[in-house]
Amino acid sequence: MHAMNSALHLAKVLILGTLGLGSLSRSIAQEPTAPPVQRTLASLLPSKAAAYAELPAPHTLWRTFVDTGAWDRIRSTPSYRQGIQGNGVKLVAGIAAVQAAIGMEIPEAVERCFGGGGALALVPNIGLRKGPPTLVAVARAKDPAALMAVRNALADLAGLRDEVDGWLRPQVTVHKSGDVEIVSTKADAYHAIDGEWFVLSNERSEVESVIQRLRGKELGSLEDHKNFAAAKAAASEERRDLFGWIDSEGVTALLGDRRREDPALEPFAALLFDGLRQSLLGSSWIAGFAALSEDSLALSLRTSARPAKAAPAFLPEPTAIEKVSVPRQIASLTLRRDASAFWDLHDEIVSDEFEAEMEKFNSTTALIFNMKRLDEELLPKLAPAAQIVVARQTYTGLPQSPKVKIPAFALVLHSRDRSKRFLDSFAQAFRTGVFLVSADRAQKGLSSLGASETSMGDLKIPYASFPELEEGQEATPEYNFTPAMFTRGTKVVLSSSLELAKELAQVIPDDIKIPADRNRDGKVEPVLLEEGPIDELVIDGAESIEALRENLDVLVANEMLEKGKSKAEARRGFQGLLDVLSLFSGVDARSVARKDGMELRLDLRRAPAPRTAPRASDPPTSAPRKVSR
Repeated sequence: MHAMNSALHLAKVLILGTLGLGSLSRSIAQEPTAPPVQRTLASLLPSKAAAYAELPAPHTLWRTFVDTGAWDRIRSTPSYRQGIQGNGVKLVAGIAAVQAAIGMEIPEAVERCFGGGGALALVPNIGLRKGPPTLVAVARAKDPAALMAVRNALADLAGLRDEVDGWLRPQVTVHKSGDVEIVSTKADAYHAIDGEWFVLSNERSEVESVIQRLRGKELGSLEDHKNFAAAKAAASEERRDLFGWIDSEGVTALLGDRRREDPALEPFAALLFDGLRQSLLGSSWIAGFAALSEDSLALSLRTSARPAKAAPAFLPEPTAIEKVSVPRQIASLTLRRDASAFWDLHDEIVSDEFEAEMEKFNSTTALIFNMKRLDEELLPKLAPAAQIVVARQTYTGLPQSPKVKIPAFALVLHSRDRSKRFLDSFAQAFRTGVFLVSADRAQKGLSSLGASETSMGDLKIPYASFPELEEGQEATPEYNFTPAMFTRGTKVVLSSSLELAKELAQVIPDDIKIPADRNRDGKVEPVLLEEGPIDELVIDGAESIEALRENLDVLVANEMLEKGKSKAEARRGFQGLLDVLSLFSGVDARSVARKDGMELRLDLRRAPAPRTAPRASDPPTSAPRKVSR
């Protein structure tokens, strides 16, 4: 009996949470006196909205999720099994109580009640009504009778309605809008059912406005918003299971002028991220899309603006990049930036407080490169393209590997200048840099780096290493690093480890073709990229998991020390992260320049699902039949 009461209590909590603003999906409605006007979801929402999200077919998401094997994959993880054996027991009981009350399983209820799509909008409150934004949500049922029946059953279960007496006062308040009843269980939560439409808002007037739009009254809607129309046109190019939109002026009303403030950016961060930042802040609208398929979850973000300040740095001339990969590779990041143009135009985006630091860096570079200034003799001779490679290490040559295992990383640059003199200057600069670092460490009483060189055929690789470990001596974190560099063809490689440098030397040919200089002095005038990829990131799921597992004991120990957790608690948290990572075989992300703005795209590649039989302890899912999308 106690278990049943707990299950009913949890079911009530689930119901109230589903209601969005503290009420459940409910409303009573009679047949309207006039047939409702068929409208799009956006046409029912207010034109002054600042943000919008739409699920065209919510029920198909769950079907795709089940059909692709993702649900089986989740059920096979240790975290899921532990959760079901713990608090998950109450969750299973609560879901069972809800399904018993509505007479159908939840996926079927979602399809019948909201199968026509759902959308919500946020409206900023400004002027005399300053405060939290107003939320307005609408959904269309495939089966209006099921919507009414499910709402009533859930209300009965939650103790808000009686089968004989109807809504219970004073817990529930009922208002009239024509022949439609607007029901609320709190002062700021109102909803109504009008035929096949479900409406929810924290303002009664907005519910009434939606009902009037359904009756054909022209009150103005989101479809009339010019920025929304532009975002919707961009959305027409995408296959999507979710569409979102944010209006720039509306967001300013929501957040104030804080979004327009220019924080002080240090130069390296500005080079990496300011192009994207400018694109986001300068856009009149931002649109987002999501699509779930058998192989991946694709997320996309579109802006309506391109970088305006120092644009040649962030939209460089199209440059072909032959990307390389190595064994145990965790990630590869390809960057297209014109560092020379950035340096020339840095005063447009970098705060004045960093001017002295940049000049100091320029002077230090001149010392290392034998009086070659960074801005005059180095950056102009580098192509606007680079690749960063990250890989796990095997620590060959060490008697024992460090407890903290830091992946190796390397920067691969492309040179415009093919002269031996220019390319050889990097090796000399590397040796000078090693000498300066070793001298600085010696002054601080730290172990110094020893310079050396190794060969692979006719390729010479200068590198630096820490003193050899004595028998029984622990390998400290600094033994993750054996800096190395080499040049081959027009590639300049700087690596944090000799092992990674050797592996890159095996896969980098010496005949990479880079476009020739258009000017004999090596100074190339910047040309803006009209359309095409800018940055590309590829992450390998299996190698990422392995890198985390290699450091699991250290991470658990740190969590116990810093947060006072037990070993079991700390390990459980990291096991959950491992389980989430195991759902994906990898991640592909890229930014793309478009003629009318920028695009960010993220593809989460699905990992194969193991074949597992359903468990009795699993929540009811009713793996639905496939529906043509």
